[in-house]
Parts: sequence; C-alpha cells; structure tokens
Amino acid sequence: MRKTPSTVFAPGQAIRTSRLVYWHKGIATDQWLNGEQLVISCSGRAGKVVLEPMPVFTAGMGAEEMPQLSALSREIVLYQARQMLGKPYSLMDFNCEHFLYQAFGLTPQSPQFATLLGLIAGFALLRAI
Repeated sequence: MRKTPSTVFAPGQAIRTSRLVYWHKGIATDQWLNGEQLVISCSGRAGKVVLEPMPVFTAGMGAEEMPQLSALSREIVLYQARQMLGKPYSLMDFNCEHFLYQAFGLTPQSPQFATLLGLIAGFALLRAI
C-alpha cells in the first residue's frame, strides 16, 4: 500500500487509517468542504454510513491508499458508496469493512472482525485447558 503525503486521493479510492488496534476504512470522494476532501465510511462513532471531512475520518492518524478490491470502476464504487449513506452501523453485521466490500460489489465481510473473534476463541480455549 502506498502512503500518500497529502490528503488528496482519487475519487472512489479505498483508503484506511490506523485506530491503533484496527484499520478504519473508507472511500475518498470528489467532494470538498473547507479545503478538506470528504470521505464516505461506515462510522461506529456516528452509528451509520457518513460523508465526513478527511480529518474527522482519520482522527489525526493520516490515511493511506488500499489496493482496489475489485475491477469495478471508481465511479461505480463511489456511486454504490453514496447509495449506502445513512445505513446503520453494526460491529458484527455492517462495519467499515462490510461497507467497503459492498461498495466494491463484493459480499460484505470483515476480515478484521473475524480475526478478532478467532483470537478471542483461541484465548478462551487456552484458558479452558
């Protein structure tokens, strides 16, 4: 993944920002507010899919490009992301990764959440032994 020194990303580009223990993911848009690029993401803080300025999305942690998840054009990805604005957030069923996969025309999934559940199950199994 290529780190970008500025906060300018191509519209429809998948991006991510560190939250220290996980990656928060979203899609860069072609919209700007007060000189800041806007991002669409499924935000646990807001409880839904939102359109927000880059500094709100990154929470001061910076952002980087992610590889495109499918062959869909960025225009279609951005259109599909906009169709989900306002959709409620759910950690297990519709978090930022579910949103991203769905915008790219894929089956919604959250590999980060699945990994977390696997770690919890592994620790529980070790404690039981």
